[in-house]
Amino acid sequence: MRLAHRTLLVAAGALLLASPLLDAALRLAAAGRWAAAVAIAASAAAILAGAAPFAARRVSVWLAWLRGVAAGRESEPPEDLPEEFAAVATGIDSRAKAERERRRIEAERARLLEAVLERLPDGVLLVEPGLRVRFANRAFRELTDVSDPTGRPVTELVRDPDLRESLERVLREARPGMVRVAVPPGGERRFEVRIVPEGGRALAFFRDVTRLDRLEAMRRRFVADVSHELRTPLTAIRAYVETLLEEAGAGTAAYAETILRHARRMEGLIDDLTDLSRIETGAVPISPRLVDVERSVGAALEQVAPARREKDVEVRLRLPPGLAVRADPKRLEQILVNLLDNAIKFNRPGGRVEIGGRRRPGWVELWVEDTGVGIAPEDRERIFERFFQADSARSPERKGTGLGLAIVKHLMERHGGRVECRSTPGRGSRFLLEFPDPPREDR
Repeated sequence: MRLAHRTLLVAAGALLLASPLLDAALRLAAAGRWAAAVAIAASAAAILAGAAPFAARRVSVWLAWLRGVAAGRESEPPEDLPEEFAAVATGIDSRAKAERERRRIEAERARLLEAVLERLPDGVLLVEPGLRVRFANRAFRELTDVSDPTGRPVTELVRDPDLRESLERVLREARPGMVRVAVPPGGERRFEVRIVPEGGRALAFFRDVTRLDRLEAMRRRFVADVSHELRTPLTAIRAYVETLLEEAGAGTAAYAETILRHARRMEGLIDDLTDLSRIETGAVPISPRLVDVERSVGAALEQVAPARREKDVEVRLRLPPGLAVRADPKRLEQILVNLLDNAIKFNRPGGRVEIGGRRRPGWVELWVEDTGVGIAPEDRERIFERFFQADSARSPERKGTGLGLAIVKHLMERHGGRVECRSTPGRGSRFLLEFPDPPREDR
């Protein structure tokens, strides 16, 4: 007989002998005959104690071998190993091998990812809730001249309140953010920091944009100078053409009208270029105060009324009573006019434009939604760039300058807000404006 079977038989026999004795001991105890109950229970315990060491020793040998299998140690199984234990061991061995392979692959991926991050020219920072550093790559360590920033507060490494605020917002709202910082504070090197949520943490990418900022400053100066130089001769051309129209006959009036129309279009382009250049450089003052949204919407609708009548576009308002935002009244109206002009220009005849708003925790949202042709997904990321037009064929009779949405974006940033576009080709677009919500006592 195999040792395993003998072990099981010994244990079973001991249980069969001890069970009646234990039952009798319980009955005697219930009857109050404690001395007899204790004596019989002691006899049952002696029977079990005699069999237990033998069975326990064998079971402990089997369990020790199973633990070795689970840990990946290869050894010959005991000769008396029951078939049930062998089956369990096979399953454990398969799972253990699969788990070791999974861990090996994960470790290899982690090493590869760390190697890639270490070689990136941009600084990479992983921040925990509480703004403590979990990981920093070589570029960031060199940028801050700190050999091991792990566990330290970000505010000790980059002392910039805008960066702190952006990181806290991303951690709180789980939405991407972007901010520009100087490292060290007040220094010449400028960094664009893109922050994305990552598993309850914030992942920040520091890109050096110092050279790009210098080139951008040169571009802005060039645009401002060209706009100024073009405005003078264009004003003269328009004045002369208007004079000619007063005296022109039927044959030449059409030509003069064409010249005047294009001169006005050029003036609009120069106005937009000048405005955008001044907004980008901070030359346009922003004087925020509490503004009634419905009143600003009404003023903007008056400016686009001729285009709305021409396209026969219906306007619907969905504004809660008394909704207000903290903004510069003139610039808020400019934002709304640019969005409404696009919503009408790229709408279908007889289409609809909806202007809505609501308050949510921390923000006031306004939106302009149309039933136009919509914007393709590949174009939505670029529509806020200067001169970019999603599709010049959308409205060939009414092309714009491609600067309106760039102006909207920069004005929203000057207000501490943001703008985003949601669109479905063939169904329309919605432009969402988000303004920081004023304190309750200021509403």
